[in-house]
Amino acid sequence: MASLALSTSSVHCHHPPIVPKNVAEKSKGPLAFIQKLFEMVNDPDSTDVIRWSSAGDSFFGQLISPPTVHGT
Repeated sequence: MASLALSTSSVHCHHPPIVPKNVAEKSKGPLAFIQKLFEMVNDPDSTDVIRWSSAGDSFFGQLISPPTVHGT
């Protein structure tokens, strides 16, 4: 299995974007994805699939191959 590394070091944002509350409430999609991703990276039961780097500034996700179907 190969590993995929994503780093926050390539993102140069000095200030987080300001999103009006009513807009943030309507756009649950990306915000919910980020929240779920953060929960998964922090979950000790998920370290075989996704984990923080030793520096804590990026995370690694394990690329999982789909199951192989053998013809019988």
